[in-house]
Amino acid sequence: PQTGNQLGSQFSLAVVLYHQALAERIGLNVTDHKCLGILQTLENPNPSSLASITGLSSAAVTTVIDRLQKAGFVERRPNEKDRRQKILFVNREKIEKEIIPLMEPFFKEMGSLFSQYSSEDVNTIVGFLVKCSDIFRSESQKLRKEAKHSS
Repeated sequence: PQTGNQLGSQFSLAVVLYHQALAERIGLNVTDHKCLGILQTLENPNPSSLASITGLSSAAVTTVIDRLQKAGFVERRPNEKDRRQKILFVNREKIEKEIIPLMEPFFKEMGSLFSQYSSEDVNTIVGFLVKCSDIFRSESQKLRKEAKHSS
């Protein structure tokens, strides 16, 4: 039998490879694809908010945004309140047209998988995934802080 760590590693790899394959289909790299996902969740996103969330340098974020803009997924616009800043507008129509159809089979499969479990089981699974996400975020922050202190 596999250990929890082995299963976790296999699960993590499968998630990364899925997102890599999806990103390739839409002409992005996986970092750009995941940054686009983050931008969709933010209200009035700007480059510094993306850098803060991802831990990417401002130069790296600029490169990501450049690629997303070139691909037509993001547009930089002046911030009405502070003209020195840019606000990023996500082209949700392009996402609906080009990305969502590629993800629909995945959503269908996941829906089918979840339908095999009781409501109580689903609540447990969801709770577990929320806690896993919290741990990933916390550990990512620790790694970044340690990297800054060791430099």
